[in-house]
Amino acid sequence: LKRVTYMDDEGDHCTLSPASVVDAVDLSRDGVLNLYAVEEPSQEQEAEASSPVLEVTHSKLKLEAATFQEGMKAWSDRNYLYKNIPDELLGSTLFRGEHIVPTNTSFLIKAPAGSVIYVFSEVHRDGCFSNL
Repeated sequence: LKRVTYMDDEGDHCTLSPASVVDAVDLSRDGVLNLYAVEEPSQEQEAEASSPVLEVTHSKLKLEAATFQEGMKAWSDRNYLYKNIPDELLGSTLFRGEHIVPTNTSFLIKAPAGSVIYVFSEVHRDGCFSNL
């Protein structure tokens, strides 16, 4: 059991505690106080809740999702490694594909509202990202 709640006048669930018992009793209806048991989420439920749904696809290439970390492979088909990764990107999800991306192809990114998406490339091969 994670906590016990009761509903206030505005319909919000409030945690029942020694300090809130008087308020909870004042909100009882006809001598009845409805209490709600909030269970601890399972490890599986916590993992699902903490992982936003993010989908990145390419029209021709298979992309690998990997946790962005220092020293990881930059491409799926080459042994070049990332170094000096900015702190704001460490631990994020990197979608990597092959080193050479075929012409006339596209990426599709589906992410929850408010997500921050970083798109980067080599200076001399920008894939038209400079037009974004």
